[in-house]
Amino acid sequence: MRTSHPCVVFLSCVFLVALTLLVGVGAAHGDAQGDEPAADNWPMRSHDARRTGRSGNNGPRAVGDVWTYTANDGVVINIEAAVDADGVFFGTWGVMRGRGQQREKWDKFDGRIYGLDPANGRPLWEPLHPGFNPYAYRYDERAPGPQDQPAGRGLHWNFYNGTVEGTPCLDPNRSVMYVGRGDGKLYCVDRERGENRWVFTTLDPARPDDPEGGGEIVGGPLITESGLILFATWAAPHRPNPPRLVRHETNAVYAVDRRGRMRWRYPEEGTLEQVFSAPVAVSADERTCYAVTALPTRDEPCELLALDTETGELKWRLELTRWGGIDMAVGIDGVIYIAGNLEGRLGSTPIAAAVIDHGDRGEIKWGPTMLEGVRPQTHWAGGIALLEAEGKVGMLYVSTTALRDVNTQGGMLHRINPQTGETFVSWDPSEAEPACLGGLTDVTVDAGGVVYVGVRGRWQTLVSEEVPGRMYALIPRDDRFDVLWSYEVAGQIDWASPAIGPDGGLYFGSSDSLRGLGFLVTRQPHEDVADADPVFYGIHE
Repeated sequence: MRTSHPCVVFLSCVFLVALTLLVGVGAAHGDAQGDEPAADNWPMRSHDARRTGRSGNNGPRAVGDVWTYTANDGVVINIEAAVDADGVFFGTWGVMRGRGQQREKWDKFDGRIYGLDPANGRPLWEPLHPGFNPYAYRYDERAPGPQDQPAGRGLHWNFYNGTVEGTPCLDPNRSVMYVGRGDGKLYCVDRERGENRWVFTTLDPARPDDPEGGGEIVGGPLITESGLILFATWAAPHRPNPPRLVRHETNAVYAVDRRGRMRWRYPEEGTLEQVFSAPVAVSADERTCYAVTALPTRDEPCELLALDTETGELKWRLELTRWGGIDMAVGIDGVIYIAGNLEGRLGSTPIAAAVIDHGDRGEIKWGPTMLEGVRPQTHWAGGIALLEAEGKVGMLYVSTTALRDVNTQGGMLHRINPQTGETFVSWDPSEAEPACLGGLTDVTVDAGGVVYVGVRGRWQTLVSEEVPGRMYALIPRDDRFDVLWSYEVAGQIDWASPAIGPDGGLYFGSSDSLRGLGFLVTRQPHEDVADADPVFYGIHE
């Protein structure tokens, strides 16, 4: 357990007493705490359009019935599922499929979209392959301007991939969902049949014929009450040093209507300097859309944007110097909470921050606060959830994590004072009983205040033994987290945050043991790949 400075501990205790009277934090087995969200479904990333991570249902308080579904050749399930009474929906990475000697005919990862029955895990339809995504593409060498670095005679690399990494967003008024993919496209999928209704392709309006003018949709879209679908994109890394590469992909925020027509794009053309990893969020009245850029490089500062939801007009932007956001949530009180990382001389450090929206400008309320000091094993804070009561944010939860390819001991869970940014208490899974190692998933909180979080685990190497991933249900106490239950998975849990369904079930995915250069090996179209079968889990009390 990690503690704060003595003065901070005193103030934290005072706040905790008040909070305990208000919402009953630490009540055993999750007695009702505070205001419960209105919706029972888990229709999008982090439950709702403000990304609170809080369900209106209680999750399982014990491990009773468990069903599993194996996603053949899916490699990784690293996104959070969306769940309603009719289905649980998620996606996979898939493997690279070669179709002859011409690379433009290869399918650069054949990730699929899945729909399962929440009661038993049986498929609702055959896994949906959204569409072919070329490994490389033909570039028009007659076009003006500098050329791409070639990938072969007449061919150029396609950084896009066919991985499904954006959590589906379920439309509350239609039996469809909206799913982002690494190919820069937003898919409208019929939830009853598992078929594409329409496809929207992101683009740079300044270069409409560029096959890679858009960007990867990794954060997961949301849908407003007016029917606008909002999401942001992640562009391929820019390499300015020779040989010069044209920066095709773009970082931008989009609004699309239910017919797949673009309503607005910010910026109107071109790209922002830094990528979007966190899903966009909206204010409680849905008039403002917030988007925060991440910090994969130190070249440019990040920024928090406040956009008019209906028009895309910029209300204000706040420059974030040497730090950026990986996840974000908007409180019922209008405060924007950010989890991310700070770049320093000794590397990347996980941080949290809070920003106040004054209407025409944003102001940092507190932060960026370093959560764990300098811990080389942990690279950023990647998950956030809010516990709200009586129109206020009573508690803030932040989890820390690392890259999937980093076989590290990993992260921690922090309970933070939302008024000051001070940490009340931290939970280290390596010190829990039972213990686990690795970065944590995003945080899920049920109606009674029980916290659910996954821990990645570690794969076997020459110097370390394999540690399977593990899902935890935790009861927050004044000075600790008690483990209510835990469940060990086959393989690891890579960022696949748990979702709570309307039936009270907990749903999440795992990743397989295929890694490293195994992702780059080209497979035949119908070849069955060993060690490439992640498992999806449904846990019921």
